[in-house]
Amino acid sequence: MSAIKEKILLLKLKITKSPEAFGELYDLYQDRIYRFILFKIGNGEEAKDLTAETFLKCWNHIVQNKPIINLNALLYSIGRNLVIDYYRKQNIEKNISEEILEIIPDVKAEKVLKNIEVSSESEAVFTAMDKIESRYKEILILKFIDELTNDEISEITGMSSGNVRVLQHRAMEALKKVLNS
Repeated sequence: MSAIKEKILLLKLKITKSPEAFGELYDLYQDRIYRFILFKIGNGEEAKDLTAETFLKCWNHIVQNKPIINLNALLYSIGRNLVIDYYRKQNIEKNISEEILEIIPDVKAEKVLKNIEVSSESEAVFTAMDKIESRYKEILILKFIDELTNDEISEITGMSSGNVRVLQHRAMEALKKVLNS
């Protein structure tokens, strides 16, 4: 979504608080937020619930007239925080399930492979991602699956853009190391 369209939608939501405008927001971001959450927790039903809760919290944010600068960053931040809360409550280990591999389009998988310069099959990459630190995995998902900029990732994670670049480099090195072992 272009920055101009996002700003127009944000303005429309702030002024009218219309369910139709929010429906537009939902249609634009639902798949991306669901995929992000699914990658983090590996459970389709739980990911659907957390995605719905993400949009509910976003709606409450809008209705309460809280400041919103970037809808994309707000939604990912809410989703990320809900995943953190989910793990605090569940206290379980994350695993990538076969369901994730079915959801990711081949084009996206190929793009991930190209960007991390790995010639193995996409399934091997996703299996390897499960073996690296969760903070590395999160950065790779945001950057290469959701195609966010370092500035957007910075807003979502609360890190500086420089730290995001460093963490991305370390994540790619860790992933390469797992893939080559």
